[in-house]
Formats: sequence, structure tokens, C-alpha cells
Amino acid sequence: MSAELYNALLRGKTTTTPSKRSGLNMISLKEFLYKYGEELYDYYGEDFFVEGDIQRWLNDTHEENKSRTIILCMVDLSESDHHIVTKKGIKKKMRKAGAIRRRRIKHRYSYENPMNRIHGYIILTQENIHPYPERKVISIPLIVSSPFSDKRGIGSDMMDIIIQLTIDCKFDDIILEVSNEYAWRAYEDDQSESEEEYESESESEYGSEEEFEEDWYPTEEVLDIISHELWRKSMRKANGGDTPYYNIGADYVYSCIKEYFDADNSAYEEDKHGKHTQKRISEDPKDNEYGGYWYQRGKKSQMRLMEFYEKFGFIEDPSIYLEWDCYDKNPFPTMRRPIK
Repeated sequence: MSAELYNALLRGKTTTTPSKRSGLNMISLKEFLYKYGEELYDYYGEDFFVEGDIQRWLNDTHEENKSRTIILCMVDLSESDHHIVTKKGIKKKMRKAGAIRRRRIKHRYSYENPMNRIHGYIILTQENIHPYPERKVISIPLIVSSPFSDKRGIGSDMMDIIIQLTIDCKFDDIILEVSNEYAWRAYEDDQSESEEEYESESESEYGSEEEFEEDWYPTEEVLDIISHELWRKSMRKANGGDTPYYNIGADYVYSCIKEYFDADNSAYEEDKHGKHTQKRISEDPKDNEYGGYWYQRGKKSQMRLMEFYEKFGFIEDPSIYLEWDCYDKNPFPTMRRPIK
């Protein structure tokens, strides 16, 4: 699936033509890592791919890539120097800050950290719909525009591009869950780890691979860096306040990235023959059920986001959660965008 979508993206020249609102280019995460591998290696000191390495690079269009997941990023491909910052007013803050805070600000906003060239991203996954096996359906597990960027229209650019891609690739539907910090509580406590705490942790103790691998695959350290950098871009502040929150956990972003790099659709093929479980909405749903207290509170907190999706033709459709059986137990509102 990922190869099919990325080939369609290349045919549409979206990777080489800046998007109309934000002026950014959409390229895959693998393409980004290939293009900026040397800069990432220099900045983080970890084993990012550098052109000329003895390991083989497998891109998104390679015939061996069977992944059902692809991660597409909105990237500033300009040849600007490393001192550029992603948001107005940051240089003034840097001048007033002490050395430690200045380094932290640079890490979040400056192109000295190449990951800051990613101003937004979207994760796409092909789903098996057990009641309707003939349907070709793509899911959006995550769509993010960075709070550390002042580029406008990133989310709208991504939606326009993805809708056109699904039309070109003859999908039937795009579906998504509207994640929120409340519905998670129906089953487990949300992650309370703050970004400051994450950054202050000691260095990873994962061992390095001793066996030579023909194809480049990110080490645990590199996966940790990528997942944390993408996760922190999902940070939001409630009602314009100063307290940050995340609608998704860092471990969820990590699992999506790992699935993308694994380039293996065996789980997808096995899922085609999996057992279908149909859910029902009770007349008086419990707090942790679809339509219950946590669902209603989560939906209310994300009304503006749902209105954003509606502008692109999405409609709320509970049958995705109740009948299609492609999402987990968290009672998030589900939406669908018919393509045909």
C-alpha cells in the first residue's frame, strides 16, 4: 500500500512542488531521513543513514516494501542556513535566555536540529474491514501540525493531498478516530510524562547491533529520537493556556513508526481472516462505552477538530467503531470520508 500511495504522490509532483497554503513539500519520512541523514548524524551522533554507507537503503517505492503504513511529512526543503527558526519571536527569546535555555530553544525551533524541518505529518494505514472485505479503506491514525511552527494551512494542505491520493489510488473510504485526552481514561490513565521530564532522562542503554545487516534499519536509539521528535509536535495547550497536553502517547507514535519501517504486511494479511466482533451502543451506555460519559466529554473537547474534518467531507459514523471492527476499545468518535 505504501508503495502505491508514494508512487501516486511522485506522479503528482507534490514532493517537488510546494503546497499552496504553507509552501511546504510533502515527502515520506524515509525520503526525509535519506535527504538529511548526514545532518541528523552530525546533530544527534546516532546511526542515521548516510549516503555512501555499506548498508542498502530501501525507499518507499522499493518492490520489497510491503508495509501497509506510510508516514508523510510536510517539510521545508529550502536551502536556508541552520540558524533559521520556525517561529517568529524566537530569536528575541534566545537573546534573553541563558545558555541552557538557549540550547533547549534551538533544539525545538532551529534548523540546527534537522527534525524541525518537519512542520507537520500524517500517518496512513490500510485497513481490513471484516464485514466488507471488498472495500479498499485507508485510515488516518494521526495527523499533526507542529505547535513549534508558524506556517499556516499545514493541516488543510495535508488533507487536500491525501484526498487526491486516495482518489488516484481508487480507495473507497478514508476513516479516522478523533483521539482525545478523555477517552483514554475509559480504560487507563493517560501518560503524565512531560516533555521536560522526557528530555532530562539519561541516555538510552540499548545495546548496538553486532551483526551486519544488508539493509539499513533504524537502531533503537534512532527510533527513540524520531518517535520523540514527532510525538512532541502533537503537543497542544488547553484554551490557549500554558499547560501542555497530548492526545496520543509517545509509545503509540513509536509503534506506528516501527510498523512503517518493518515494511511487512503479514499482520495485515492475517487480519483478513481474523474474527469479527460487532459492538453495540446500549440505551444507557456506561462511562467507558461508546456514547458514554468519557466519549461525550472527549467529543466536546474536540468539536473544532471535528468541524475541520467536516470541511473536507468527513461525517461522523459510529458504525466504523461498532461494525467495521478496525479500531481498538477506546471510545473515540469515528468519522468517514467516502471517496466514491
